[in-house]
Amino acid sequence: MDPWWTDLAILLFVTGVGALAGWVARALWGGSEWGAENPSTGPEQIRRVGEILSHLQQLAGRVAADVGQHTHRVETINQQLHSAGKPGPDAVVQAISQLLEANNQMRQKLVAAEQQLQQQAKQIEVHITAARTDALTGLANRRAFDEELARRHAEFQRHRKPFSVMMVDVDHFKKFNDTYGHQAGDEVLRQVAKTLRDHSRGMDLVARYGGEEFALICPGASADVLKEHAERLRQAVEALLFDFEGKKVRVTASFGLAHLLPGEATKSLVERADQALYASKQAGRNCVHWHDGQKILRYIPSEAIPSSTSPGASGSPSFPGQDPITAQSNTTAPNYEVPYLPGGQEPPKDRALLPQPLGSLPNRSEFYVILGRRLAERQRTHRPFSVILLHVDKYLDLVGKHGLQAAQLTLRATSQFLQAAVRQMDTIAQYDNCTFALLLPEAELAHVAEIAERLREAICRCKLPLGHCWERITVSIGAVEATDGDDTDRLLHRCEEALEQARSAGGNRVYVHTGQTVEPVEAQVEG
Repeated sequence: MDPWWTDLAILLFVTGVGALAGWVARALWGGSEWGAENPSTGPEQIRRVGEILSHLQQLAGRVAADVGQHTHRVETINQQLHSAGKPGPDAVVQAISQLLEANNQMRQKLVAAEQQLQQQAKQIEVHITAARTDALTGLANRRAFDEELARRHAEFQRHRKPFSVMMVDVDHFKKFNDTYGHQAGDEVLRQVAKTLRDHSRGMDLVARYGGEEFALICPGASADVLKEHAERLRQAVEALLFDFEGKKVRVTASFGLAHLLPGEATKSLVERADQALYASKQAGRNCVHWHDGQKILRYIPSEAIPSSTSPGASGSPSFPGQDPITAQSNTTAPNYEVPYLPGGQEPPKDRALLPQPLGSLPNRSEFYVILGRRLAERQRTHRPFSVILLHVDKYLDLVGKHGLQAAQLTLRATSQFLQAAVRQMDTIAQYDNCTFALLLPEAELAHVAEIAERLREAICRCKLPLGHCWERITVSIGAVEATDGDDTDRLLHRCEEALEQARSAGGNRVYVHTGQTVEPVEAQVEG
C-alpha cells in the first residue's frame, strides 16, 4: 500500500468513527432530552450506550495516535534517504523495506480496529432496536410512535394518503394496581397490548404511549372504518379475563379517535384524539368517541341503535354530544377500509371491506425491523439486496363482484404463490391491505427487475374460481435496490413511488426506481 493510500484509509476510518458516534447519539436520543423523557431508555441502557460511544472515541483516539506515529516514521525514513545525497541501491532497498514494514504494521492496526468497529456496530444495532421498543409490552414505544407519525404526515403531504390516530387508556388502572399489585398491573398491560396488536391490521402501528395509555396509527382508514375498528378493539379488551388471587377480573378501556384533516399538524391531530379519549372517560369509560374537527361525538355501534331514532322514541339511546340525527346516520355508515387508491379513487359505497391480516406472514412493522437490520448489515458488508412491493390489482372490484371472502381467497392464493416461488433466504411480509413486500438478499436492481417481471407474468397466467366464473389475477409491482445512504424510510419511499407509478399506468406492470428516476421494467431489463 502506498503511504498516501494508507493515510487516506486512516483518515476515512477516523472520520467514519466520529460520524458513527454522532449518528448513534441522534438515533438513540434524537436530542439531548429524549433519553430522560422516554421510559424505555432506562439508566442501564443509557450507561451501556455511553460505554459504546466511549469505546468508539477511544478507538478513534488510538487510530489517530497510530496515524501520527506512522506519519512521523515515514517522514524520518524519507529524510534519511534524502540526507544521504545520492543514495546507493542498498540504501534505497533498505528505505523501501522500512516503508513496507511501516505500512504493514499500520494495515494490521487498521484491520484490528475495523474488527472492533464491527463488534461495536452489532451492539449499537441491538440498542437502537431496544430504543424503539417498549420493554414491558414489546410494542413500539413513544419515540417510534412519534417517528411513524411524522413519516405518515409527510406521506400525506406528498401523496394525500390519509391516516388516523387512536388513543386508548385502560380504565381504573391505578385502582387495579393498588388492589392487586404492580405485577398484576404489568400483566394487564401486556395482555391489553397483545390484544390491540393481534386485533389490528398489519399496517397499523400499535405503541405504548406511556403508563396505561396506548396509541395506534392507522394508515388508509376512513373515519367510519376507524370507529368500527375501535369498537372491535374495545370489545376484545372487554372480553379479556384475568385470574388474580382466586378472583376472575375483567378490565375495560376507553378510546379516542381523530382523522387527519388537510393542513393539520401532527400535534393538533394527537390533541384531538386525546380530547376524544377524555370525553370517553367523562362519559363513563369503556366507550369510543371521535373528534371530527369541530366537535366530539360518541360512536354508537350500529347493532345498538333501535329502528326508531326519532327524539323521544322508546328505547332511543341518549349520549352526551350525540344527537339523534348523527345516531341515525351511523346505522348506514359504510364499513370501509380505503387501501392505497391512486388519484383519490373512491371505493364502492355498498360493500364492506376489511381485509384480515395473513397470520403466517410478518406484518408491516415486523418487516420494517427486518429491513432495518438488513440495511445495517449492508453498511458493514456492502452486500446488495433489493425490495419488491407487489399489489393485487382491482381488489375492490373483486369485493364488489364476488364478496369479501372471495377477495380474501385471492390474497391468500397470492401469498402462497409467492412463498412457493421465492428462495428460502427471501422474506415475504404483508405490507398493506392488498400489498406484499419481498426482501431479496444478493439481488441487484437488474436482477430483481427480471424477478419481478417473471412474478407478474406467472401470476397473470393464474385464474381463480370466484363465484360462477374464473377470474384472472394481476398485480402491480415496484422494485428498488438498497443504495449507500439509504435508511428504511428512504428505501421504502422509493419503492412506493415505483409501485404508485405501476398502478397509475393501469396496473399489471412493473416499475423500478433507479435512485434517480422511476422506469418501466423493460427499460431496466434491456439496459
